[in-house]
Amino acid sequence: MSYELIKGTKTEQNLKEAFAGESMARNKYSLVRQQEADGTSALPIYISSDRTAPQ
Repeated sequence: MSYELIKGTKTEQNLKEAFAGESMARNKYSLVRQQEADGTSALPIYISSDRTAPQ
């Protein structure tokens, strides 16, 4: 698909927003993982399969 086909359309805007959101999420999770590995995490983020905080 040529970029010219979607240039200036709602599809182009949606793709830009989706890419930006995914990029921010990746950066956030990478930062948290690095902080946890370093033992410096200041964020109380819990990521588990059942989405509950550890007891």
